[in-house]
Amino acid sequence: MAALGSLAAALLSVAQIPASAQTGTVDTATSRRLTDYLRKHRLPLVGAQVTRDDNGGTQVMLYGYVATSFGRSDAETRARKFMRPGARIVNRIQIRPEILHLKSKTTRAGP
Repeated sequence: MAALGSLAAALLSVAQIPASAQTGTVDTATSRRLTDYLRKHRLPLVGAQVTRDDNGGTQVMLYGYVATSFGRSDAETRARKFMRPGARIVNRIQIRPEILHLKSKTTRAGP
């Protein structure tokens, strides 16, 4: 459980670090909706930041952690489906296999 807490803290710290100089404005509402969408589709440690430039271009920055390369590509595929065609996707998601072992254990009541 402590490892999950440290991963969550790391995710929050990554979300607050600007990845590079940005031209344009962050679309906070779309960023939140896309992040919520990804989390509802089994990507709880992945977030997105949508930036729109003055020429109408859109960039999606994906960040966070997944356990497998499939999770990384799944996040990118889902972001492409969520956004309009032509959005540039920058995938900065890190693969951390130890996440597989952090699943919460549920207790079941006996019959």
